[in-house]
Amino acid sequence: MAALSLDPRITPPKGAVALAATRRGFVYRFDLDAFREPTTRTGRRFGRPPEGDEIVFVGVVTKKDVVAMASEQGRAILFSADEVPVLAGPGKGVIGLKLSPGDRVVGAALFGPDEARATLTLVNSKGTEHTVTRRYEVVGRGGRGFHLIKRDRLVRVVPPAIALADFG
Repeated sequence: MAALSLDPRITPPKGAVALAATRRGFVYRFDLDAFREPTTRTGRRFGRPPEGDEIVFVGVVTKKDVVAMASEQGRAILFSADEVPVLAGPGKGVIGLKLSPGDRVVGAALFGPDEARATLTLVNSKGTEHTVTRRYEVVGRGGRGFHLIKRDRLVRVVPPAIALADFG
């Protein structure tokens, strides 16, 4: 679960963009300005994931961010967030990580230019942690990525420490 305050005192600046990733490997980038206004009766949507898909990650994109995604079958990919087009309205998104049949995305993260943010830690079915960092090659989105593990399944993401962002 993630939350982002749009309180004018601590909110991201006008024109800030967020990125979301889904269980089936799709990614969306969307402008946060539309979410600053009071909601409509039916709410606001940033994407239209296909039936049965769900959002596994949402984060605010900063300049030069890299997206990291990892799947249950142990594949991971790093690509530039700039490769994901910004949606004008709710859309389907684009493929971030191409998955094999039966595979699903376990988690995703944004790696900023500072190394403190640059980790995605996942746990396999035996409880061993595996970490994706910026040391892996950044490639184009939509590919199959690289093998993070080969003989087990990744089952969950270790949540990062809670940090207050300073957008000022």
